[in-house]
Amino acid sequence: MTQARHFIIDTDLNFPSDDLQALLLLMSAKDAGLVGVSACAGNTFAEECLVNIAALLDQTSMNHVPLARGASFYRFHFRRKNALRSLDQGWVRFAGSHQKALSPRFSSGDQEYAKLLDSFDVSGSLLELILRQDDKVDILCLGPLTNLADALRVRPDISEKIKKVWFMGANEVVSRTDPRIDFNVWYDPWAAKAVFESDIELMVFPYELCRRYRSDEWLVARVNEEGRTLAGRLFAEDFSGMAAQHGSDMPLCDQLVALAFLCPEVITTTSAVSFDVCLNEGLCFGSAEARATNLSRIALVTGLDEAILRGRLLDTVSRLTQIPLRSSPEQFVWSRLYRIGRGDAGI
Repeated sequence: MTQARHFIIDTDLNFPSDDLQALLLLMSAKDAGLVGVSACAGNTFAEECLVNIAALLDQTSMNHVPLARGASFYRFHFRRKNALRSLDQGWVRFAGSHQKALSPRFSSGDQEYAKLLDSFDVSGSLLELILRQDDKVDILCLGPLTNLADALRVRPDISEKIKKVWFMGANEVVSRTDPRIDFNVWYDPWAAKAVFESDIELMVFPYELCRRYRSDEWLVARVNEEGRTLAGRLFAEDFSGMAAQHGSDMPLCDQLVALAFLCPEVITTTSAVSFDVCLNEGLCFGSAEARATNLSRIALVTGLDEAILRGRLLDTVSRLTQIPLRSSPEQFVWSRLYRIGRGDAGI
């Protein structure tokens, strides 16, 4: 019998988002076991993200999955002014938590959510989740690499407990005149540099890959057709919400990481690379550009089989029957947490 692949998800989950869709796809895995989810700052504060994760896992009756806190919002205060300036000048198109209030709008201190978090086993860090595991684990990093870099800083030997890191981020090429910089590296480039220079094996899905593999009106319609179960409807509702925000031709991002992890044959071509992370203030600050190399622990995904990708996505959505929901998808979408996310997205 094939041994189950144990994995941890590190996510900056907000609503609606490709993170939520990736989590639902990964929860459906029969030959892989989710052994923890950690909250990272990025799309929103880590404090808000932790509550979002707990709400989703509670909705899907997965309160047994351990959680981990991420770096506090205080960590990133020093970047807020420059981040908003970069946004105003058009250097970046999204500033994540920097665009929100000065501090989390809800956290474990709120009575409403303290009770929710009490139903979970919550660790203090991603490092603690990793150290709990008897065997090596895969880590799917769907947001900035802050938590993983923190783990490496405390325990440089933690790589011995990690099978592979699957990361959505970085760039194939960075233009000096119009740098379409990946958000996950830009948000915490110091963390990205630390992880890229470590001895951890990585599978990286770059910004440009997401722009080559997009949704369209046909896929949005088919997702809504296949989403007949409760969990499938939740996926379809979130997918449609993102299409309303970004257009039906929106890039597929974290969904690609989830599908490639579940179905490696989706990946057709990779390149061995290292990354140059720019830490100099200016137009390219926070970018990570790939450099070809003959020997590397980093595989840059450059091609996917789109037919297999779309087929696996629709098949998985149609088979989300094994994920029970505590309430209807409509109730979850109209919950306070989800409505705040939709409001932030301008939906």
